[in-house]
Amino acid sequence: MSKTINAYRIKKIESLGKMTAMSQEEIVSAVKTVAQGLEALRAEHGGLLHALHEAPDPIASERAGLVQQSADMIELGLGEAQVSVYYLIKGKKYFPK
Repeated sequence: MSKTINAYRIKKIESLGKMTAMSQEEIVSAVKTVAQGLEALRAEHGGLLHALHEAPDPIASERAGLVQQSADMIELGLGEAQVSVYYLIKGKKYFPK
């Protein structure tokens, strides 16, 4: 994992730890930021998968399977983030304070 992504993850974990007093807008913003991080990870995994599929090594094939599992989990996280933002925004529309 790149140093930039790791530093980003640490920053997001710290900021998400403060969610108990967050407004709905802050939560939406935080979820969107996490989604951006997941998209960066998805792109990084795509590059790794491409490189692993090009390698003739049988170990590379095994590693590609593991990276693919991780990529699948990233896709799931992105989908959950999109659904969360949708319902947070829709809920605000129908249930204003």
